[in-house]
Amino acid sequence: MEAMPLPTLKNGKPGIFFLDEVMSSLTEPFKFSLVGKISGNRSLVPNSEIYVAFARLGLKRSFDLRFLPRGFLILSLHCEEDYAFFWTRGQMMVGPLGIHFSKWTPEFNLQEESPIAPVWVRLPGLPIHLFNKKSLFALAKILGNPVKMDDFTADSSRSTFARICVELNVLEPPVKQIWVGWGDHTQEIDVVYEKIPGYCLDCKMLGHSTNVCYSHGKIPKPDRSKPADRSPPQTEAPTVPAPPEGAAPVIVPGPQP
Repeated sequence: MEAMPLPTLKNGKPGIFFLDEVMSSLTEPFKFSLVGKISGNRSLVPNSEIYVAFARLGLKRSFDLRFLPRGFLILSLHCEEDYAFFWTRGQMMVGPLGIHFSKWTPEFNLQEESPIAPVWVRLPGLPIHLFNKKSLFALAKILGNPVKMDDFTADSSRSTFARICVELNVLEPPVKQIWVGWGDHTQEIDVVYEKIPGYCLDCKMLGHSTNVCYSHGKIPKPDRSKPADRSPPQTEAPTVPAPPEGAAPVIVPGPQP
């Protein structure tokens, strides 16, 4: 590990500034870590049962759970496959509790969710000889951090497009086109995003955008105390103008049973 920095002053206050190479070594053990936010009645399920639920999933390697205040936990995994398993599923249930996963970063705090999310991306028309992990991960790094390929891409059984999951910062504008080239050949490839989640700058949470946030009053919160109206929509009978005086009446057929 790199040597630790010495204390210094900033705005009259003592502290320590970690250089990039030092921070890189400190965060290396957490490169396959996710933050879990637990929803539901936390008192119903003790920490030991949550740990057992993770252990029963049959992961390839061991894992560590760190329980934090306010219903948060940090899940530290030790291989790429286990990390992709949790990250791409997004959430899991442990009895009555739901656990929603988000990206761990060194800047993580309990008040703000990371704007980094796993997004499935399609690359239509990609040359077939690039349907391999090394080539696809190299291309995916143009967009963000690659997580995994889908099975049809991995075995080249679907050659119309390559599909790969990539970690994206949803606050940044997405790249819409990339190119590949070799020799005298250059080819442009469209980037198709299956679903980019919104991020609320008020709540600091993934899942909805700022302009549709209930919490800060931008739009009225729906009244969930009233039952939803599930009756089928009423269809009005078609109308026709009245026939001229003396003309034969026009018969409009009704709806067929």
